[in-house]
Amino acid sequence: MSKDNQSAFEFKYDGDNFIDLNTLITSQFHFLATFNELQKELYPDASVKIKVGAFKEGSFILELLSETTWIENLFSNDNVEVAAKVLGGFGSILTIRKLLKGKKAEKVEEKNGNVEVTIGDGNTITVSNAVFNIYQNSTVVNKAIEKNFELLNNDTEIEGIKITEVKGNARKDILNVERTSFEDVSKPNEYLDRSQTENTLFNERVFIKKPNLYPQKNRVWKWEFLHRGRDIKAKIIDKEFLRDINNGLRVGQGDRLIVDLRVYYKFDKRFNTWVEANRFDIIKVHNFEERTTETQVHLI
Repeated sequence: MSKDNQSAFEFKYDGDNFIDLNTLITSQFHFLATFNELQKELYPDASVKIKVGAFKEGSFILELLSETTWIENLFSNDNVEVAAKVLGGFGSILTIRKLLKGKKAEKVEEKNGNVEVTIGDGNTITVSNAVFNIYQNSTVVNKAIEKNFELLNNDTEIEGIKITEVKGNARKDILNVERTSFEDVSKPNEYLDRSQTENTLFNERVFIKKPNLYPQKNRVWKWEFLHRGRDIKAKIIDKEFLRDINNGLRVGQGDRLIVDLRVYYKFDKRFNTWVEANRFDIIKVHNFEERTTETQVHLI
């Protein structure tokens, strides 16, 4: 095989020069399962073989060599370094998992073929649409990652892992996960919880019944509303609206908001259908209307 189709990497377990054999074998098994599934999703027309070279001293380092071939007459591009791009996707998924800590994103927006993922604290990360789709839907990838980092977290001698691309004397870090992130990366992915789902209602009218202007520290900031003639409690996660409240925007009972309302459902096995989980989030406030003295009738 031509060297043009080969890529060299180092997989490093930070810690001692020795490693528990069960940790090494099981960890590499989960890593290979993750790599193979990502490669099939991102480059289905390629065939990538991963080989292991001699161990290197210094923490515990494996030399990895990937060899890529393409299905004849279907797709061929020798300039595509498949292994590096797949590992880059692996790194992106680990970053998402580290930031979300198993939770769903507060907001996901498509931008020029990528997606901007908003984390609960308002920070964002931009990844390819394909990578985020795998994070949301691939049970194989997510379970392999969860099991791998649960294993590494339980081995107290492992201080981190790092994968480095090697080209002659040039080296480029592709991913680097420190021990302090092992637990967050290994948490179950809520997107794969098929017992719960959600739906977003756009431009809904809600009436403020009881605003929560002085939330308790470390408590969820929920307000009471009337929505379609019934009482609900909803968490407001629109940062701009909450900032307006903190800056002095006056709201009161009977005022109206035009919002995007996320409604959560749980699966009821008794009736074999989805039912409301009595959980609501206001993800965007489009308009605020003060209560007037006129008697108004709204069909909702």
